[in-house]
Amino acid sequence: MIFRLAKADLLFGRLVNFCIVAGMVAVVAPLMLLFSLRYGILTNLEHELSANPLNLEIKMLTGYSLKPDFVESLRHNEHVDFAIGVTRSLSVTCDVSFQGKARSAVEAVPSAEGDPVVRWSGLEYDLGTDGSYVSAQLAKELGLKVGDTLKLAVSRQLGGVRQVASTELTVHGILGAAYVSRLQLYLPQSILVAMEDYRDGFDPPPLGAGEKLNPTPRTFSKVRLYAKSLEDVPPLSLMLREHYNISDKLSDIEGIKAIGRVLSTVFWTVAILSASGGLVALGGLIFSNLTRRRLDLALLNLTGLSTAQIYALILLEYSLLGFFAYAISLALYLTAGWAFNWVFAANLQGDQVASTLTFWHLLLALAATVGICALIALACAVFQVRRLKVAAVLRES
Repeated sequence: MIFRLAKADLLFGRLVNFCIVAGMVAVVAPLMLLFSLRYGILTNLEHELSANPLNLEIKMLTGYSLKPDFVESLRHNEHVDFAIGVTRSLSVTCDVSFQGKARSAVEAVPSAEGDPVVRWSGLEYDLGTDGSYVSAQLAKELGLKVGDTLKLAVSRQLGGVRQVASTELTVHGILGAAYVSRLQLYLPQSILVAMEDYRDGFDPPPLGAGEKLNPTPRTFSKVRLYAKSLEDVPPLSLMLREHYNISDKLSDIEGIKAIGRVLSTVFWTVAILSASGGLVALGGLIFSNLTRRRLDLALLNLTGLSTAQIYALILLEYSLLGFFAYAISLALYLTAGWAFNWVFAANLQGDQVASTLTFWHLLLALAATVGICALIALACAVFQVRRLKVAAVLRES
């Protein structure tokens, strides 16, 4: 019965109800579009930073004597995604050849399970002990493809004699050019350790027979270090900067946060001003509409509807009006959002969009629109119904 009464009443007062819905749409639709632009712009900026693992990397600029325990402690840090020890800078270069083509001064980089550069290149780590990942530039210059076997050579001067040791490695993947731009070879850490020991005068496998091994405890010069996310870079950088000379993308990240703060300030200023004016206007419309309907409410009360049922009727009516306003606002937002994305398509990359909202954003907008409309209606109803004197209203009429 309540639903039938609400339906009939909405149709009867459709002109006034249209004005109420139009007033809500005038506030809700622009706010949805404005928030979608704020969210879309920030999402794109954050994606451009976080989509490239180089922006999450923290580099040590000078060499140190780092124990394996220190590297292990970094791996267990809550802000660290990946950490692996790196040997001295002078010992990481090597010569790489394949089918008569050769390149010298190729940089060898230690890799292990969970390497973000490997992961973001769309590869699964499976190097084993004799595998390698090559940069796109190295693969192009040597004509390498997955499954090929390349030759890695390391030279040294020992007793005034130049010596060269080599080993063969299988190409397990080609790293993305966006993440590795130089001539680089990603190898198991054990091979880089062997390269360093070989240059120090030892005979480690797989570059030697293993007859003369390095007896000193292992230390590393640097650490390849990546934070888990953009939010993890500042605390990790702050912790390391106290003791080490490092470089990071902290300034870029702070720039994104500053843009976010500016956009948030603009959005919330406009939202508060618009919502305040909209709430006052909506409250005035609902209150005047209920004042106009005092006779109808009195007659409903006289015919047997309780006060609670009258409240329920008013709540249902204005909840439906709030839903209609949201539906129209959603349609307008989707249309305007599509237009913005079409206009800025040339300035966006891949699947990026200028205007976007998540499912939860849309659900929150629905709850806010219907809920606020219903609460204002309930407040006005309580004020009107409590002052309602059926006999007095009938006499006035």
